[in-house]
Amino acid sequence: MTFGTLYANWLCLIHSEYHHPWDPVFRQIGFGTAADHHVHHKLFVKNYGHLFMYADWAFRTYLNPDCVAAFTGSKEGKTVKGW
Repeated sequence: MTFGTLYANWLCLIHSEYHHPWDPVFRQIGFGTAADHHVHHKLFVKNYGHLFMYADWAFRTYLNPDCVAAFTGSKEGKTVKGW
């Protein structure tokens, strides 16, 4: 019951498309954030993890939201390297 409650709340947070103050900390420890999940909805071939980004880091499918041109407003995205 506890896991289900935490999981449901986490899904609400990552689908909120809102930057939370704790996002940088969560991103550093491998928890997916709303911005990370937004990359997945925009590109579909990156950031597969709903809760954790460890597999995305390992298989080089992680893309930092700061490196996506559609989010940064630049015409070209920055060069992206895996963790």
